[in-house]
Amino acid sequence: MDSSVAAAGGTRKGRLFRSLAAVPAGGLVALVTITYTMSYAALVFSGGLAPAYGLGLSSMLMGCVLCGVLTALCSSIPFAVSAPDSNVVAILAASLAPLAWQVGRGADPEALAATSLLSLVLATLAVGFVMGGLGLARAGRLVRFLPFPVIAGFLGGSGWFLVAGGAGVAAGLPGLEGLLEPERRPPLAAALAGGAALLAVTSRKAGPFSLPWLILGGVLLHHAIAAWLGIDLATQAAAGWLPPAPDRLAPPLPWDPAMLALVDWDTIIRHLADLPMIVLVTTIGLLMNVSGAEAATGRDAEIDRELRVAGGAALAAGAAGGLFGLISPGRSLLLWRTGGNGRLGGVVGALLVSLLPLLMPQALRLVPRWVLGALLVFLGLDLLRRWVMLSRRDLSLGKWLQVVAVAGVTIGFGFLLGLIAGLVLACGHFIALYGRASPIRNRYDGTVETGHRARPEQDRAALDATGTARLILHLQGFLFFGTANRLVELVRAELAWPAPLTHLLLDFREVVGLDSSAAMAFTRLRPMAAGRGVTLVLTALAPHVSARLGPLATDPSIRRLPTLQDGVDWMEEDALASLPPCQPPLPFPQRLATLMGEATAARFLAALPEVAVPPGTTLMVQDEGSDDMVLLEEGEVTIRIRSPGRVMLLRVQGSGVLIGEMGFLLGLPRTATVTTEVPCRLRRLTRADLSRLERDEPELAIQFHRLMARLLAGRIQDKDRLIAGLLRGMRQPA
Repeated sequence: MDSSVAAAGGTRKGRLFRSLAAVPAGGLVALVTITYTMSYAALVFSGGLAPAYGLGLSSMLMGCVLCGVLTALCSSIPFAVSAPDSNVVAILAASLAPLAWQVGRGADPEALAATSLLSLVLATLAVGFVMGGLGLARAGRLVRFLPFPVIAGFLGGSGWFLVAGGAGVAAGLPGLEGLLEPERRPPLAAALAGGAALLAVTSRKAGPFSLPWLILGGVLLHHAIAAWLGIDLATQAAAGWLPPAPDRLAPPLPWDPAMLALVDWDTIIRHLADLPMIVLVTTIGLLMNVSGAEAATGRDAEIDRELRVAGGAALAAGAAGGLFGLISPGRSLLLWRTGGNGRLGGVVGALLVSLLPLLMPQALRLVPRWVLGALLVFLGLDLLRRWVMLSRRDLSLGKWLQVVAVAGVTIGFGFLLGLIAGLVLACGHFIALYGRASPIRNRYDGTVETGHRARPEQDRAALDATGTARLILHLQGFLFFGTANRLVELVRAELAWPAPLTHLLLDFREVVGLDSSAAMAFTRLRPMAAGRGVTLVLTALAPHVSARLGPLATDPSIRRLPTLQDGVDWMEEDALASLPPCQPPLPFPQRLATLMGEATAARFLAALPEVAVPPGTTLMVQDEGSDDMVLLEEGEVTIRIRSPGRVMLLRVQGSGVLIGEMGFLLGLPRTATVTTEVPCRLRRLTRADLSRLERDEPELAIQFHRLMARLLAGRIQDKDRLIAGLLRGMRQPA
């Protein structure tokens, strides 16, 4: 009792300690989040949108609070931190930049701020609906279908925009225009140098505390130098070294009638065209951030759940006038490493984000512009390094050039054209590679691919002699103009061989589809085969493939059969019909006499009583014990094997065969189920019968074993020939 009480007390103390540890961990994450958010707001609301900076920052902070709390409570990663994402902010900055001149130069700053805020809110709601819908439909895997070169090039382009935006934030001018004005060059140079320094330090496997300490060090260094030079805050702000900060941050109220009355609705309608791109980039960013958090912390995440959580959080943020957020791998790792490895740390961090701006908004102007710019430059350089430079180590030259091309088009012509260019390049590259692949998985002739119906020795010998005239091609994959034309050329080469073909079978079991160009290519096979006197056989045609083939699927001169085995059986029947008739097979006793001698065969048969069996009788069951073997004197049986969820017909055996001898001799379970199809006459040899023969008639038992050795040696020879044919067929045609 005492030990349980002590254990319970220890558990409560442990929970209390973890709860207390989550507070400073959440506070550290909140400081980093506020700094990032200020940088993002300065990037988006710069230039002509500068009058909307205060309202935009308030919207971003509102999104940090709501998305952060909901993500911390509901994410499959308990220490997840949600905040605005750098890649998405770069897209938003490019999307909102035209608003200043679309609303009109000299427009009312309040109208500009209201229009900008509603644009952010509409983007947030669109993201929420789409991501929430994808999560509810469990369609998260669809997001993974974008080719890697497209994503990498896209993120590389985002990196450049972040670098240029960071320079603009530091200089107070759009992009790199600060280089043209001497008074703007010092803060711009400080931002570029600071961003490069951050990249150099953090790329050397620095810990999660490195970035917060470096940011804090930059702020303290700036104010120490300013104090040493005797420059006060007002002078620094006038010179552009410190950002403007409102006396107070007004709450974003996009649905307030007074606010809606100020909105420029024509501009909003034009902005709606950018929403699909923002949604796409945000969804990709969520997938990549979740994957990054998984890799950094070793915790598995459920992508569909994260889509639902992010979608719901975005809807809540949009309803309150905030900007959507995504899981941040870096800040999630920071929270985890500093002791906030539960949900409380994320909640505390999100709530603390709102306290400092609300209680001390003037403190926001203490962070120098060049520090905010350096943070953006660092993020941009890191994206360029990871996705453009380092990706060369993992990609072929062709795919890496796609990355560079997508990044270049994105930088030169915008995100939409960059995405389109990436998809076009990826599709072209895929078509070029897939078109070089062979549409033929395997190639066999009639000596290897035989039907499942056992035939008399004379018929089998005749079929083996003409087996090379029957060609079977196993097709594969999706057949389009490239692979279909290649197939036509391969068939033409086969028909040009000196050894004439009589039958050509095309098996479509592994074909997933074909386009109209492929269907036209197949129509060229019909006259090509007919001109050589070759019968064309099509097997395993799926309904959608058959519909694509058009007239070829209904041509009476072409045989269409449901399975490959049906097609092979038909070809063998057709080949036998064209050959001179063979002598009928000898009755089973006479065939046995040719192998064992007449007297020995008669004594052997007399030792085993004959049994008449009706059709539908199961003679052997798969996986059961092998206590006997069957000599089928007359009739027909089917041999089927069972696998999980499927029963496959292996062979149809006629009279004069031994069945079940392998398991009987080796003492192994049955490998197949044997069922009579017609009335049969058979003889059973049990283990007791064999023991009796070995004891009472040893000479007869020796003759039986010799017979079995001869039969098994013949089967081994057949298997060797089959393996040789399989190896020839597995060599893909050139």
